[in-house]
Amino acid sequence: SFFVNIFYMKTLFKYILLAGFLTSISNAQAQEIKTPSGRFVFQSQFELLTAKKSELVSLINQAGQDRVIELKKLGWTCLQKAGNFSQCSIFAKNESIPFVLMNQIQKKYNSMFFEFGQLDSVKLINDSEFLKEYDVHQQISLNSQVADKYKFQLLKDGPTKIQIELSESDKVYLNVIDENSIAGVESLSISKKNTSTLYFIQINFNKE
Repeated sequence: SFFVNIFYMKTLFKYILLAGFLTSISNAQAQEIKTPSGRFVFQSQFELLTAKKSELVSLINQAGQDRVIELKKLGWTCLQKAGNFSQCSIFAKNESIPFVLMNQIQKKYNSMFFEFGQLDSVKLINDSEFLKEYDVHQQISLNSQVADKYKFQLLKDGPTKIQIELSESDKVYLNVIDENSIAGVESLSISKKNTSTLYFIQINFNKE
């Protein structure tokens, strides 16, 4: 009937207005952030962020006890462990990446790339004093793996981060350096007897 058609038209018009309103919100939120676009490739650029040096010291004799005292004087943190041991560690920035780890990085990342497709929509999902987090619907490829969306995180006084969930057990975390560069962080270690060094290495991907 005429009245049914009028009601239908009014309802349809409301949905059109709502869709337009939501689209305008999404567009406005998209303008708040600068999402990556295009292809980013590994060009053999990586750098050491920091290294954690650790040493397990036996306390069963005086030499071990003296070693803990010496390490503490040098700024190491030592914690008592079960079995009469002390675990000592320190973060050091004056280390260099060992050649064997450089080769591992080159082999692992040599042909890796990230490709960001067309931006579809952006939705603000967390707005706090220290963090703004967005759901970004934009296809992203990591070589042959593809995701349709990712989380874009703006941290107060911190890096801009991207979290990509390729599967329930496979997540990728990236830092946005600028519009032409993104980076991941790889942790690799070398151990020798009772000592080990864990290297935190930034892997850079540059826009083609």
